[in-house]
Amino acid sequence: MKTTFLIILIALSYSFAFGGLHSSTINIVDDDEFIEVEKEVSFDYSRLQKSVQYPDLAKRANIQGIVVVKVYVDSTGKLVKHKILQSDNELFNEAAIDAIMNFDEFKPAIQKGKHVGMWISIPFHFRKTKYFFRISDISNTDNIIYKSNLEVYLNENLGNKSYWERRKSANLELLIQKGKAIKAKVIDSEIEQIESILESIYKYDGFDVRDEEVKVKLTITVN
Repeated sequence: MKTTFLIILIALSYSFAFGGLHSSTINIVDDDEFIEVEKEVSFDYSRLQKSVQYPDLAKRANIQGIVVVKVYVDSTGKLVKHKILQSDNELFNEAAIDAIMNFDEFKPAIQKGKHVGMWISIPFHFRKTKYFFRISDISNTDNIIYKSNLEVYLNENLGNKSYWERRKSANLELLIQKGKAIKAKVIDSEIEQIESILESIYKYDGFDVRDEEVKVKLTITVN
């Protein structure tokens, strides 16, 4: 009887000593819970982005895009959980996750002078050019199919120019006839070199129009 009691006591002590440590490691706050901190998680984003391997299949197919990964960095700076928040193409997901899992230079957030765990979102850009043009908020999609091909065209022709500013966008209205834009109206624009974009749009002849003539509105963003 004494032997049995001693074994139970040792087991409980072991569980308390090591189980407590384990539970603190996996005590992750909900990813939608806001945490006010004095200093957020920090890391060398440029170095992390450069470590990403562009998938060969995506490169050969000229596929570009963005993947946003949400990660939980604990109070020791260790990444303990991750999930894909947004992805333009599944081909990029594994490459983004691999880059994060092999990156060990996260500095934890600080709250009231102490290190705490925190969720952060990290965007990964997969592009063959220095700058990447994205098209969104497209109207009249029932009458026209062109988004991905126009993106490729703009990126190939303008993506390596040095004068673009990132995270600038423009809203345009196009009148398309027989596969080409015959008129382009700038509704509003943060992009100073919008004329260069309009010039490329006028040269593009890959609009697949179901109707003889159609007006579309779209947003172009430089990333």
